[in-house]
Amino acid sequence: MPRVLGLHMVELRPGVESAEFESFVLEKFLPALARLDAPSVEFHLFKADRGTRDKKFLFTISFESKEIRDLYFPGHNQPSEELLALIRPLQELSQIWERLSEREKTDYIQLDDDL
Repeated sequence: MPRVLGLHMVELRPGVESAEFESFVLEKFLPALARLDAPSVEFHLFKADRGTRDKKFLFTISFESKEIRDLYFPGHNQPSEELLALIRPLQELSQIWERLSEREKTDYIQLDDDL
């Protein structure tokens, strides 16, 4: 079954320092996401160290399958009721995330899952 990888190209909002964003995500946001009851979903933060996006961030969401992704996001940027209930305790952290950054989101379906 092919995995789905959600790539979020992160842009920091004006006035936000890289260290502030990185600290928030690593110390608060990712640990809170890890405590969610979503065993078929993984979250990661990357920081470019070469290339055209050097020093910029990439946030990824890896779904075990397209069905799992569709369970939480039935449409582009359209969260399901199940997802909203799951993340309700993270509302304050989500507001901070939105205040610090904006993202361009694209989902990719793994094509080589049977190799």
